[in-house]
Amino acid sequence: MHIAPSGEPRPPRIRNASAQRQALIRQGALAVVLAAVAFVAVTQFRNELLIRRQLRVPSLRLQELAYTFRQQERRAALLEQQVTDLRAQLQRYERAASEGQTQLAGIREQLQALQVLAGLTAVTGPGVAIRLDDSRRPLEPGQNPNEVILHNYDVVAVVNDLWTAGAEAIAINGQRIIATTPIRSVATTMMVNAKRITPPITIQAIGDPDRLSARVRRPGGYLKLLQAFDFPTRVTPSAELTIPAYRGPMQLQYIRATESPPVK
Repeated sequence: MHIAPSGEPRPPRIRNASAQRQALIRQGALAVVLAAVAFVAVTQFRNELLIRRQLRVPSLRLQELAYTFRQQERRAALLEQQVTDLRAQLQRYERAASEGQTQLAGIREQLQALQVLAGLTAVTGPGVAIRLDDSRRPLEPGQNPNEVILHNYDVVAVVNDLWTAGAEAIAINGQRIIATTPIRSVATTMMVNAKRITPPITIQAIGDPDRLSARVRRPGGYLKLLQAFDFPTRVTPSAELTIPAYRGPMQLQYIRATESPPVK
């Protein structure tokens, strides 16, 4: 039994009105939900009809196409990322190739410098040309003929003076002097790099012309000794000389290269 606020029971008429009001509210809410569902269904149906009429494609096929389209979008995104990665990799390769070219250029420069030092390439530069000849002093009766001809040790002494003065390359009558070049006397001639040469002897040296000239012309030097015995000598400074490359054999029988220690 319902009790009124005053403590008295509600009349049956009031109870019936309240129940009817609640029933109407529930019915109205249900009607709104049904109307919304119907609207969505009708809208979807109309869209499907519109698609069928305009594109002539069934809705199920459209769903398949939509799925395929999304798959293609994902694939395109993946391919774009792969292209980006490949471009970055190509840039790394290009940088590595550039660095490799730089290193290769450095190696070539070192190799060229070593070839120059070893005498395996022709070189040019300032220097001096020294001409030596046999003595013009007439032989006295009983005098040894060896005293008026040039010998290998005469040429070696002048060459050593040039090395001491800082010569960077030397040639004797066009024969490049290297570390293993022998200068030997053979009767009245000389052998340089297994090539027979005879006076006059021309020694070319690349270096500071003033320093080279001063060294060989110094008082008490070997050139002065030759001049004292009437050996003709002439020193000619030059702004540019050309010294050919060594063309002889490179036969090393006992020497072996050793591994260089690591640089610390």
